[in-house]
Amino acid sequence: TFIKSILFIISLSILGIPVIRDVYQIGGKLEQANIIKLMAAALGVFLLISLFSFQFGVLSNGEVYSQRAINPFAQKGDLYSTRLLMPAMAYFLFFRGNWAYYFFSIIITFAFIAALYHWNKNNINLAWWKFFSVCTASFVFFQFQVPGYPDILLFLFFLMIMFDDFSQESKLTFLLLSLIIHEVSFFIGLILAWRYLGRKEISIYIFAVFFYILVWVLISGLSFSNALATHKVSEMSGLEWVVRHPARELFGIFISYKALWVLLTWSIIVGIKNKLLDDVAFIVANLGAGILMTLLAVDTSRLMGFAFPGLLISLSILQKDATNIISKRLLSFIYFVNILIPSVYVGLNGGVFTWPGIYHWVYEWFYLFL
Repeated sequence: TFIKSILFIISLSILGIPVIRDVYQIGGKLEQANIIKLMAAALGVFLLISLFSFQFGVLSNGEVYSQRAINPFAQKGDLYSTRLLMPAMAYFLFFRGNWAYYFFSIIITFAFIAALYHWNKNNINLAWWKFFSVCTASFVFFQFQVPGYPDILLFLFFLMIMFDDFSQESKLTFLLLSLIIHEVSFFIGLILAWRYLGRKEISIYIFAVFFYILVWVLISGLSFSNALATHKVSEMSGLEWVVRHPARELFGIFISYKALWVLLTWSIIVGIKNKLLDDVAFIVANLGAGILMTLLAVDTSRLMGFAFPGLLISLSILQKDATNIISKRLLSFIYFVNILIPSVYVGLNGGVFTWPGIYHWVYEWFYLFL
């Protein structure tokens, strides 16, 4: 395990050189007052989300990852061993075991919210409460419901790729490292590569994805069915669960973005009207990839959240197009309605789940009323 850890550090250090260089340059451009405002805004959103739903401590598969963080290079070869990066980072930073790993996931979640708010100020400039509304979508909210999943580190890397400040080398690094955060990263990764990478970097990434899948199939006995079998729940594939519970599938897809689906649809119409075909293709591709992912596993609302880059571009389109008072008020109304709809977790095998907080009370009240 010592040799594995040394090789991992060396590999990560080499890949991280362009990222470290870019972060240093970006940090030098930011004024201290703006950094303080950014952190304060992110902290406010973080605390407000916690009032709406909060789970103290790792839960479900988060417990598995927290245990892997104790000694990530000595774990047995299974589904979770391919998702090495976040447990390994926790190990090297001494966030080992349940509670330490939980706080590590909280730190990354806060970093993601801060980075998302910074992207918002640069590209959309939503008001604080509207930004909070966006954060009630599953790609942020799930991190407060079931902490410890590596999704949040993956989302942080995806978001970094969408920043203009990062070089092509850094964006390629984020995509390559995403493959060892979670194997499903390539679904959205290929779309991000198409939009944000140059030809050389795209070629490298596609080769890496091909090699990754090839190794995955080889260790599964040259069988795609065996490779996918590791994702079965109660001996049933994700698609079989969808056939058994189609209503849960549809509800899980809807609740992942709630009223923001109206904005997603609206942005596609506006994009087609204004001939923003690349943007429209990006949005549709992300949503299509998200829906495809929900057919492969049971945690529907969580997996649909992986399509969030498409949501960000759609919001950017609408903010630029909303030039009259009627469209601005309609946008504000949709953001407000989105807050009112409780964010819940929907799994094909378990149904709907809530956690302590405002949304739990609202959902319970609606459930009793209906």
